[in-house]
Order: sequence, then structure tokens, then C-alpha cells
Amino acid sequence: MSVALIFPPIVSSGFGSYYPSLAVLAGTLAHAGHHVLQLDLNELLAEHLLEPASLAAAANGRFFCGGRHLEHSDMSAVAARLLAKNRAQLFDRLGRHRFSERNETPAYLLSVMARPYLVDVPVAQALAQLRAADPLVEWYRAFFRAVDLGALRERDLSLAGISVAMGPQLFPALILCEFVKSIRPDLRIVLGGPTMSLMREWEIEMILKALPAIDTIVRYDGEQPLLALAAQARAMAWQPHRVAGASCPRDGRIIHQPPGPGPALNRLPFASYDPDLVGKLNDPELGVVQTRGCYWGRCAYCDFVELYDGSPKFRGRTPASFVQEVSHLRSLHDARRFSLITEAIPPSFALKFSELAIEQGLDMKWGSFAMVDRHFDRRHFEAMARSGCDHLVIGLETMNDRLLKLVHKYASADDNARFLKEAHAAGIALYVNLIPDLPTTTHDEAMDSLRRLEELEEFLASVAIFPFEATRSSQIGRSPERYGITVADPTGDSGQATFASNHLRIVDDGMSKDQRAAVIERYTAFADRVNARRRGMGRAQDGQRGQAIQGGRIRVAVEDNDITKTCSGVRIFNWRTQNRWDGPAGLQPLVERAAAIGPSFTRDELAVGAVRAESVAFLVDELVRRDVFVAAP
Repeated sequence: MSVALIFPPIVSSGFGSYYPSLAVLAGTLAHAGHHVLQLDLNELLAEHLLEPASLAAAANGRFFCGGRHLEHSDMSAVAARLLAKNRAQLFDRLGRHRFSERNETPAYLLSVMARPYLVDVPVAQALAQLRAADPLVEWYRAFFRAVDLGALRERDLSLAGISVAMGPQLFPALILCEFVKSIRPDLRIVLGGPTMSLMREWEIEMILKALPAIDTIVRYDGEQPLLALAAQARAMAWQPHRVAGASCPRDGRIIHQPPGPGPALNRLPFASYDPDLVGKLNDPELGVVQTRGCYWGRCAYCDFVELYDGSPKFRGRTPASFVQEVSHLRSLHDARRFSLITEAIPPSFALKFSELAIEQGLDMKWGSFAMVDRHFDRRHFEAMARSGCDHLVIGLETMNDRLLKLVHKYASADDNARFLKEAHAAGIALYVNLIPDLPTTTHDEAMDSLRRLEELEEFLASVAIFPFEATRSSQIGRSPERYGITVADPTGDSGQATFASNHLRIVDDGMSKDQRAAVIERYTAFADRVNARRRGMGRAQDGQRGQAIQGGRIRVAVEDNDITKTCSGVRIFNWRTQNRWDGPAGLQPLVERAAAIGPSFTRDELAVGAVRAESVAFLVDELVRRDVFVAAP
């Protein structure tokens, strides 16, 4: 064993999956003769959060000792209580994880519960927090002590590579670097991944100066630099300043080597997925590299095309070599589900790959990111569906032509509608990403776009809402005035959980603050409605409602609902429908009476002793309509 590859927490959207960066790097290292240990701490964090003791503490608002104590009605605490009631659904009969959000389980609540552990702050703030007596820092250290990192002590290792794919991983990754060095002082530690590639050089320098535990930071394509560093570490000839794409201390200053060209994808060794990590997952999905960069590469808000400096803006792979790797992984791991690692699958590749997969009889399911492109037609979608394509993730963003043109999207609103209808007709599920407030969007434009989306709702399997944020490394971030916005604070950082230091504070006069909030709320409600339908939630509820309304026996669906007292009444959240309702104070005694009667009851039993029977009838109707009261078996 010579190299440990570690995927740190926290990528809450990745619970229940095997992030491919470890496997792709491991394939390159193994091909060169290195023995590789892979550790997925993100999945171990999900396991840790689902331990009964963790759920019990979080259910009461206690998320880490000496740290945040949340209100009982906070959604993270609500999620913990619902997960505690439904924990068995997140494991199959063999104990394998069903944490992926594609499962018809409350798994999506894991990411809600995990929010208190998520830190997305600028680099300087993360380093200051690391040095302060911060309870969350100690919580992560305790987590690293609790999980199985003993292998780092026991194995014959010379280097540890830590892959920081997402911004929220940076804070725990920095803690992890110091922790690993404390148990293995002789181990060379290399930090890399897309988050590091989006950093400015002075931020890299700040990290390396503050944390001597980190020997080197690698940006952009990681295969060749990591291979060179692993060879140096194994030969005890450590000279990272000679490696392309590496940043490291040398003679009291930080050296930044410019990146070299990344590997040709057709010659990239096959990904090496660890059988033990694959075996922990129910219905695992394996990622296979298809492209790096984007064949369109012009969307003004996108910064993913900035991740491969030193290489061509777009590198693709032949369908034949791609099918060869899929076939290899299919037989090696008995895997049936694959994802294409790409910014957007090109139409010509999609067709040829699908035809080859059909010809070779590959029994699989696959999905990919795609952009709306006029070159996709019915022939493409039908071949893709026959080959096993069950979903596509589409950056639709908006249905407004002015805004699509402003941010240089390829498609028009009519193109979007055609694409959705034809892909849906072929049987491909469409997971659509929307940005309701692209630069200069007016309230009327946002609502008109939503109206058009609602007309297409039957063709959507899933919707994700991403409020717009300008990033420094995008076209918009480099020339904001061209897109109708201004930078409010050139030195300030803002952001959601992607990477705060890459975000810009902006002023956009298209909508007022209240209008923007209202638009986001309306779009979020639309997404919740679509997603509840996709997850199969509320199945048979219409029949149950009908029975209950006609006088049958009723029960409280305690497994689906969290009911919390508030100052003004009761707050109810149903994980199946994702409906959150602030009801009147009279609901609480009604629900308590229902529970006291027994496992089931009738309307008449609830109304016994009530001063106003009509009020009871109204509240029962509301609780039935909101799936809190359902028909008893």
C-alpha cells in the first residue's frame, strides 16, 4: 500500500453515492503500480448522523457539544425526528445504504439534518475558525477519531491525497489534514480537487502558510501531478516544486508551478472502484469520465469550464472506449447503474454510445448532464432510452428568451419545450435545474417563465431551484456590467454552499428584495410539488381521503408527519408531500385527543365533548387534506 485517497465530508447531496474522483485517481495510480487505499468519509458521516444517539440528540436540537442548540421547530431538528421514525427505510435487508435521493425514502432529509455541520465561508474565515475554540472544529475531530482511520496507521503509506470536490468540504478537509498529520507525521499530504482549482493564488498561499500539515496543493487535472508526487514520496525524493500544477512551500515562500496538459481521456486508465465501498450501497451508481470541459462552453454564469487550465477547453472521449470501460465495470462489480462524468453529453456521442450499448447488449441504466441542443431529436432520445438512459439532468434555467440570450444559452424557450416533450415521450425522466433570477430578470419575466414551466409540468420528473449568484471565475463575474449588474463589494464574499470565496456580492435592479424573495418562494413551491410526485409520495392518498371523508376510521400518520408546538399554534411537516403548515392552536389538542383514543378513531369519537362540533369537522377536513389524518386499514 503506498497511497491513501480520502474524500472528506460534507457533500450532503452525495450521501448514498460513490463520488468518482477517488476511483478515477485510483485507476491512474494503480495502473502505474501503486497500491491504493480509498476512504469515503462523506458516506461515513451519513452513517454517523443516522446512529440512534445522533438522531436523538439532533431531534432535540443538540447538534454538537457546546455549539448550536436549535429550536425544536428548526427544519434540521424536524428532519432528525422524522429520520428517527423512518430509519429502517434507509437500509435494505442486507444493511446496504439507501441514502440516495432517487430512492423513495425520506433520504433527502439527511441533507436537511446535516445543515448545521456545513460551513461555506471565505478561506481567511475558515482558517480563523479553525484556530478558534470552535465547537464544530472539535466535533469534526471527534468524528475523525470515531471513524475507521486506523488503516492510515497500519498500512505502508507514503502519501495521502485529499479530494475537495465541493466548497463545503474545504473546512472539514483542513481539519482532516491536521488530524491525519497528527497520527502519521511521516505521511505527505496533498490537497486537490475542483474547489482548489477555483481558488486564487493568494488563497492557496494563505492555506499553505497557516497549515504546515499540508505539503502540497494541486490545481486543475490531478492525475499526472498526483502520480508524480506519489512516485516522489515512495522514493523519498520529495520535490513538489518540480511538479506541474503544484503549489508548495520552498525556501520561505510559496511556489506555484503552472499546470501542464491534462491526460487524453481515451488513454486514461479505467476508474478503480473499491469493491468494499461499492458493496455498502444499495443500487450503486458508478461514474465514468466522458468529457472534461463543455462542448458549448459559453454560458455566462458557468465556471466549471475554468477547472482545466493548461488543457484544451474541451476534451472528449470516443464512444468505443467509453463503452469498453462501462462493460469492464459492469462485469467487475455487477453494477447496473452508471453516470456520465460530463458537463453536457454531446448529441453525436449520445447517439453512437447508445447504439453501441444496444449492439453489445449491455444491461444497464444510465444518466447524464445534458443541455438543450437542437441536434437532439426523436431518433437520439429513442436510442438513448433503449440503451438504458433513464434520466437526464438539464440546466434549463428559464423560459424567457431575452434572458436565455443574455447569458448565452444555446436554446430558446421553444427549444426547451420541444426537448422536454420529445425526451419525455421516449421515456427519459428529466431533472431540471432552474435559476429564477438570472441577471436583470424582472418580476413579470420570472412569473411568466414559471407559468410556461407549469404548462410543461407533466414532462418534468424533478426540479431544483438555484437562486442566481455571480462567481468570480465566470464571464459574468469578469464583466458584470455587460450583464446589467454591478459589484457591491469587490472584496466581499457571499454564497450558498458551493465555494464562498469564488462568489461576488452584486446589485441587480431587475427586482426588489421582496419581489425576489416572493419569486424564489413560488418557484420553490413549484419544485416541491413536482418532486413530491416524483418520489411517489402521497400514493393512494386520494382514496384514503375519500374513505376518511365518508366516515371510515382514521389514524394519525405519525410516521410521515412532525407536529411541533409553536407560539401561535402548531407547525406540521409531512416528509412525503413536503408540505409545511402553520396551523391554529386548536390543532394540538385535537391531535392529542386522537392519539389518546387509540390506533384509530372516527370523526364522532373526536367530536365527543367538543363545544363546537363544526370546528372539529373543519380541522379534521384540514388534517385529512394535508395527509396528517389518513384512513386506517
